[in-house]
Amino acid sequence: MTQPSDDDELEFRQLMADVKQLRQDTISPTPQRTKKRSDRTVQQQKHAQREADFFFSDTFEAHFADTDKISWLSDDAPADAARRLKRGQLQPDLMLDLHGMTQAEAKIELAALMTAARRQRVQCVSVMTGLGTGVLKNRLPHWLVQHPDVQAFCQAPKSWGGRSALLVLLTVDEAI
Repeated sequence: MTQPSDDDELEFRQLMADVKQLRQDTISPTPQRTKKRSDRTVQQQKHAQREADFFFSDTFEAHFADTDKISWLSDDAPADAARRLKRGQLQPDLMLDLHGMTQAEAKIELAALMTAARRQRVQCVSVMTGLGTGVLKNRLPHWLVQHPDVQAFCQAPKSWGGRSALLVLLTVDEAI
């Protein structure tokens, strides 16, 4: 790079002769507002935590048949429920994606899903765990068999997530 000539420097100084230097203000930026959680949101989170602790024990181990496709049918479920789920005849009205969650977070979200499904009178939900290391995929069936609203579940058909998701059939309470 070449040095500016004396003429260039002189011309620059002449052009800048009337310019006044600004004093730098020391104004600090306004702090970002943090959203205050509404009391309702806090109450909903506490309720979901209580339900997760009540319904989903980490020490309970259900026994499942040694097959590639996991499924379960409660004693009081309709006889054709598992078949309808496996064939994809029941479409999920609510979906929950547990990707990237810890077990504690997943249990809270699962409890919130069950509460939402009960309130909305939803019969079928889909819960995606992803494949990953398989921690949530292995825990989810053990949690589901403990919930009184779960009638049946099975591995989802490919159109609803395949090996990385379960379709869950729930009891619909018409009295709500």
